[in-house]
Amino acid sequence: ATVPSETTLQAVYNDLKDQLYSRCGITLKERVLPEYAISNFPYLDITYTQAIGYVAGCLGGFARFDRSGELEIAWYTDSQQEIPRKLQYMNGFTRTTDKLLTVTSIATGTKEKPIVKGDGANGTQINFENPYITEAMAEDIYTKVNGFTYTPSTVKWRGNPAIQAGDTIKVYDKGDVPHTVLVMSQSIKIG
Repeated sequence: ATVPSETTLQAVYNDLKDQLYSRCGITLKERVLPEYAISNFPYLDITYTQAIGYVAGCLGGFARFDRSGELEIAWYTDSQQEIPRKLQYMNGFTRTTDKLLTVTSIATGTKEKPIVKGDGANGTQINFENPYITEAMAEDIYTKVNGFTYTPSTVKWRGNPAIQAGDTIKVYDKGDVPHTVLVMSQSIKIG
């Protein structure tokens, strides 16, 4: 299938969905996207991984396989999971910075055509290159992530295979103070 040079993000997504299933046996979760126009998307000249990454970036998210094995585009969501001190290994919760990080801006687009939303001077800026993102997409992403606050850290604990990358969890420190932590990766050793 060929996507015309001027199309919608939904058309690109639907075509990728069909291609991934027919060529790779991967199910891309059904989704209705905002009515974004997109130009010159070269997904026939790039890998499926790159194509999904660009589409996810246009929506301000990332791609992951969900708990049922479908590929989805997501953003961090509250898993309702908590890790109290009694489940952590000794000194299991380690902050990687003394302060909370709060997203106050995004920088995207390309070096030649940057798109910046918000003010990164007083907070954390999310930076990602995406040549297919538009001003409208960037504005919607900024609206979604502005004010998102979390505690950068590492946690060593017993583990829970129900927690996946893209979840937020509540982790308690030595003083029994809760911290919102992003699960970006996890390793579980069994045996």
